[in-house]
Amino acid sequence: LNLIGVVYFFLSDFDTALDYCQRGLEVSKAIGDRRGECLVLPNIGKIYIEQELFADALEYFENALTLSQELNVVEDIIGLYDGLGNFYAGRGLDSLAAVNYDNAVDVAEVTRSKLDIEAEKTSYAS
Repeated sequence: LNLIGVVYFFLSDFDTALDYCQRGLEVSKAIGDRRGECLVLPNIGKIYIEQELFADALEYFENALTLSQELNVVEDIIGLYDGLGNFYAGRGLDSLAAVNYDNAVDVAEVTRSKLDIEAEKTSYAS
């Protein structure tokens, strides 16, 4: 349902896109698919931006970030910080945009450091 919503989003049929994405969110919640929730929440946020419902958009982005952090889905966390940076930059809130962009970079750097350490451990074990 989420992907159908994305198609309608790209067709600029935002009401239909929202309907499909909201139904996808309901299904994800009903079956306990928290990762599915993480994927659909920002899509709903993007739809709300197009509908100029900025407070609603922000709520969905923040909920997605919180859930992604709980699940420790690093690529989503980085993408959501970047998306929040874009959201704030688009509203002329440059300091909030910068904080979110910095957060994205920080998470990426910490992740890279952890990956480097694991690679080093693996090479010593060989």
